[in-house]
Amino acid sequence: MKYALKEGIILRHEWFGCLAFQSFSGRYWQFNEDAFEILRLLNTPLTISELRKNLIVKGMMIGDQEIQDFITFYDEQGLIDRRNEASGILIFNESKNNFRTDCLAAPSSVTIYITDYCPKYCRHCATNANSRINRQKELIFDDWVKIIQRLREAGVLMLVISGGEPLSLPYTQRILEIADEMQFGLTLLTDYDNLDEQQASGLKSLKHLISIQTSLDGATAETHDFLRGKGSFLKTLRRLRLLNDAGLAFTVAAAVHKKNIGELDEIAELAGEYGASSIYLNAVTPYGRAKETMQDFLLDDEDLKYMAQTCLRWAAAGKVKMRNPFWKSELHHLGNNEYHPLAGTLSAMSLGIYNFAISSKGDCYLDAKQRAEELLKLGNIMTDDLLEMWNDSRLDKLRSLHSPEDFAYTQQSRVEAALSI
Repeated sequence: MKYALKEGIILRHEWFGCLAFQSFSGRYWQFNEDAFEILRLLNTPLTISELRKNLIVKGMMIGDQEIQDFITFYDEQGLIDRRNEASGILIFNESKNNFRTDCLAAPSSVTIYITDYCPKYCRHCATNANSRINRQKELIFDDWVKIIQRLREAGVLMLVISGGEPLSLPYTQRILEIADEMQFGLTLLTDYDNLDEQQASGLKSLKHLISIQTSLDGATAETHDFLRGKGSFLKTLRRLRLLNDAGLAFTVAAAVHKKNIGELDEIAELAGEYGASSIYLNAVTPYGRAKETMQDFLLDDEDLKYMAQTCLRWAAAGKVKMRNPFWKSELHHLGNNEYHPLAGTLSAMSLGIYNFAISSKGDCYLDAKQRAEELLKLGNIMTDDLLEMWNDSRLDKLRSLHSPEDFAYTQQSRVEAALSI
């Protein structure tokens, strides 16, 4: 019996060993250097005996049973498959040896704000999107095709397509198709009210579309339309129904604030009724348009603790699938009303460990908040190299602030202090 890496697997050599990414599901695995040697050999189908002989040639003394245990475990995990034909996997940085150790070799995920145009005028919009923007300086289709190719060459694994409203552009579907052909894992963020069956069918054809995220910010028109504008609630329900009818898996994201925090259970129930595969709660944060319009409605520490307990309760009950797997790992905190994992999240900024963002004009930042605050512009993707921007010396100061407790984010004040702003 022969084994090989499963179709859709991408390997990227890193300082700690490697990242393995499944482009169909969006799942990541992290391995040490020895495991990387095993995995890259499995680019070609091999028996256990053949694999062991290849490893001995590389100086790795490992027994058949140990190899079999490794293969069996990751076969069950969906990383390795029993197959006689190679799956044509991608391997990045295979021969690279000189790595920095304070971040990944390249961003694992890049968010593309493909346009700042949006038919809506949402009260809390992070990008200040609207229908009256001047699009003359926005990148065009040919630009995005070149950018996506460069991101592929750099070893980026995941693309998040956002806006504005990405589906308002006639060529977004073609951009998604090109990225899909390049085997990027894809996430689409859309609240497009004019979504139709033809567009839904086009999305359904994408092999590597991991997630569609769409918003439901209230269980009633009053609360949802408070953020999104009059009439948006009914249009949102229509969109959810269309996505479900098309057989598309989608995540409902709720932007949580003072006016809707009391109906989180009702939002989750409604999302389930309309076929959402998972739900994601995200507190409204004071940047972009929300910096001026939402100050009186931002969650306080007690609200954030309640929101965390809600997520734990849903994860424990299993009735609502949580998009973020973090909550299942934290179930031992259920019932502890002082548990506060969301402390400081309203002012958190990226430290440049995993993610990167490109604006509609090609300007590059670590995240949407830094873009909105015009803080730490790294360059422009049309003129500057992605990896050179990723290794900008200013990021050394930010990355030195990283700790396991802060994950990949920290307070904006610490970012500004590190940059001496």
